[in-house]
Amino acid sequence: AAMGVAEFVKADMVKPGATVIDVGVNRVDDPAAEKGYRLVGDVDFPAVKPV
Repeated sequence: AAMGVAEFVKADMVKPGATVIDVGVNRVDDPAAEKGYRLVGDVDFPAVKPV
């Protein structure tokens, strides 16, 4: 995925056993992070990983 939308791809969009390659780089605000933001891809990795 390279859509430019943070964590857009969800588990229901991925077939079981599929290989997902996420080359998206998105900056999202995260007050808990040292720099105040964190980098994420276009795939919601924690949701898609178990698929």
